[in-house]
Amino acid sequence: MAKKVRVKIGELANRHNISVRELSRLSDVRHAALSELANQKRTRIEFSHIERSEH
Repeated sequence: MAKKVRVKIGELANRHNISVRELSRLSDVRHAALSELANQKRTRIEFSHIERSEH
């Protein structure tokens, strides 16, 4: 059984008063990928994008 994750990128960015572009810069995830997730145009996400990484 496949697991589903609901992505609320746009909602969370708005709540924290930052743009998706700023979130991209802070998270080191491509802006295009975040934008597609925020607009529900992307149906898959790499788990490496949602794992917290140590830089």
